[in-house]
Amino acid sequence: KPCYIQCMEHHKTLVVTLGGTIESFYNPEIATPEDVPLEDSAEKTIIPQAMKKLGIDEACDFLPLGMRDSKKSDKSEFNTLVNYLKTHDYRRVLVIEGTDRMADHGTYLEQKLREADMLIGRQILFTGAMNPLRDVKKEWREPATNEAWPKQPGEKDNASMDKNDGWRNLRMAMHDMKRGMPEGVFIRMGREFWPASRMTKEVTVDRNGIAPVVTQSGFVALAHPDSAGLKISR
Repeated sequence: KPCYIQCMEHHKTLVVTLGGTIESFYNPEIATPEDVPLEDSAEKTIIPQAMKKLGIDEACDFLPLGMRDSKKSDKSEFNTLVNYLKTHDYRRVLVIEGTDRMADHGTYLEQKLREADMLIGRQILFTGAMNPLRDVKKEWREPATNEAWPKQPGEKDNASMDKNDGWRNLRMAMHDMKRGMPEGVFIRMGREFWPASRMTKEVTVDRNGIAPVVTQSGFVALAHPDSAGLKISR
């Protein structure tokens, strides 16, 4: 049998941190796809602090694997993750990274887990943010929208966190994990929950000024025959 079946099963969610916009500390109103300032080491991730602020850190184990813009990934982190899961039998894995190559990375990870016969019974979810959790001074950012999202039992009641893009996605991703998901690799961004192989990122950039500025950014669902799986409503 594969090694991961023989080792002890972990009942917490493994939260894998890889950087991305959610970890950055820039002003999203003026930032560009080429400018995502991050800390200089994976160990400086702020995600454990964010989960603690949400009151759900005790449901998580954390694995910092990188601190980079997703466009700069060579996918080596995901090979490392597959090897880690061979000896650490986490059934639920939440991957937090940049959005630009999230769909590509999710599809790649699913392929590698399937090739290693390690996908059965595993729930893998990717999420991130269009807006960082911190501002340019590295202070926690204020809410970005007025949308309300459900809390898990026992979570802290903090309205400002409910309304922010990054906080909202973290909360909903953990909500998905706790409620249960099909096996496979999925992406949760806002209200959208799709198999990774059926999502893609679209970005519109205005390059008429001194520096390029993102005017529109978000995920859309794929409908071509190569995309696997059906949409799952949440």
